[in-house]
Amino acid sequence: MAVIPMYTLFLYGYGIKTADCKLHGCVKDMLKSPYQHVIILSLCGINLKKTKPKNYKTMKKILISTCGALLFCLFLTPSGLFGQSDVYDKGTVWQLTMVKLKANMGDDYLKGLSKTWKASMDMMVKENMIKSYKILSGAAANDDDFDLLLMVEFENMASLDPNTDRDKKMDEIEKKIKAGMGDEYKNTISNYQNIREISGSKLMREIYLK
Repeated sequence: MAVIPMYTLFLYGYGIKTADCKLHGCVKDMLKSPYQHVIILSLCGINLKKTKPKNYKTMKKILISTCGALLFCLFLTPSGLFGQSDVYDKGTVWQLTMVKLKANMGDDYLKGLSKTWKASMDMMVKENMIKSYKILSGAAANDDDFDLLLMVEFENMASLDPNTDRDKKMDEIEKKIKAGMGDEYKNTISNYQNIREISGSKLMREIYLK
C-alpha cells in the first residue's frame, strides 16, 4: 500500500492533539520533531486484505484504470504539477493556522502568544530557521469561521524536512522560554484550550504571476 507523506510545523501552544506522538515539551501538543513526517497508512481505514466485496473485480478494474489515468497525467504535464509553471513563479512556503477565539478571550490569547509563540518565532528568525511570521485578525464571517490566521514563512519545502540540528536548536529555544517564564509558562500553555479552538491548518506556497 502506498504511503502519503505530509508535513507538520512547529506550533507553540496551538493545542493540536497528537495522541500517538510524543509531545515536544515547550511546544504544547506538538510532535517531538517540528519537521517530522506524518505518514498516512490508509485513506479510508479499510483493510483490503481482509475485505473482498462481491464486486471486487469491478472495483479492481476501476482502481487500475484510475491509477493509470493519474500516472498518465503526471508524466504528460510534469511542469504544471512539480516544475516551474508558464503562468507563475514559485515563492516562499507558508504554514497557516486558523484560530477560532472564544467570546471575549481575544486579548488573553494574544497576551499568551506574545510570551510563547511570538517569542519562539523571533528566536527562529534569528537562527534562520524561518524567514518571517505574522498574524492576521478579522471578525468571523459565521459561527464556524476563524478569527485569527497565524502565518509562518519558510524559504522552501525543503525547510520542512527532518533536521537534527534544527531539533537541537528547538530544544534550546524551549529551555530559554521556559526559564524566562517560570511557572507562568505551564499555566499559559494549558489555558489555551480554554480560550480558543484550532479550526484548521494548511501549507501553501506563495506564487508570482508572470
